[in-house]
Amino acid sequence: MNRLPWLLVLFLGLHLQAADAPTKRARLNEYYTVVPMATSPQMDAAQWMVTDQAAGNPTAETAVNLITHFKTTPVKDQKDGIFIYSATHSIELNDKKKDRLPQRQQELLDDKVWRAAENKLVDDLVAAANKEGIPVWVLVRGTGDLHTYKLLTDPKLTLKK
Repeated sequence: MNRLPWLLVLFLGLHLQAADAPTKRARLNEYYTVVPMATSPQMDAAQWMVTDQAAGNPTAETAVNLITHFKTTPVKDQKDGIFIYSATHSIELNDKKKDRLPQRQQELLDDKVWRAAENKLVDDLVAAANKEGIPVWVLVRGTGDLHTYKLLTDPKLTLKK
């Protein structure tokens, strides 16, 4: 019996599994958390809001500005990176779950203009964070008190051993 096809299937299965982005479970605002926010009524531009009520929830218009702010936080708060809390960017939903969402969230999920603005904001942050060696995580699902985030940045560049 030829073992080559089985070895190939095993190799491809391991390769695909290894390609999955790392995930991390966290409580909301446990780490440096940011939220993409629209800056125009047309929803065609966005900026970051840092979820830090004590500091007045500062905002950053660019990835560079956000990373500059991030670097002003205590070193212990920087080690896990930046966590994006977005109800639209990478959230994993099937049709049944999507139908149970609040109407406004459903509208945002279907809003191509907003999604393009948010994607640009996130893409710019990921590119800048890769250069700086800062991991960026994005919300994929929330269950009760814990939320699951997946890594968007290159793990070779941003995850410290």
